[in-house]
Amino acid sequence: MDQLPISDLTSCLDCLNNSLTQEEAILNSVNNALQRIREIAIEAGDGSLTDADRQALASELGEREEELYNLFNSRNARGEYLFGGYQSSEQPFVKNPDGSYSYQGDEGQRSIQIAGSKYVAINDNGKDLF
Repeated sequence: MDQLPISDLTSCLDCLNNSLTQEEAILNSVNNALQRIREIAIEAGDGSLTDADRQALASELGEREEELYNLFNSRNARGEYLFGGYQSSEQPFVKNPDGSYSYQGDEGQRSIQIAGSKYVAINDNGKDLF
């Protein structure tokens, strides 16, 4: 196999860096949302809360659930789903009628070739991550 010309390699590396930077930012947002959910769960155990307080916490939990769902279905600048494995054109997570969620992607990991036999991953699949 031939190596990529330097200009193509630079373009590939820029693409790789952008993709992984975006994935890192999304994973940080997922971590922040999960941390807030933990805080809400602890706060909900406070026996002095009113029904209105509990309703407000429940409402926020719903918002955090929707936030996570959107993060799990994030797309890159090319419109590809980041966490669908090889199935980057299909939404990886779907909400079922019963309120549960299903992973519709696969367990693949896309990569780019940067040298003769050297490949670098450009995504992670949602099944492994979440």
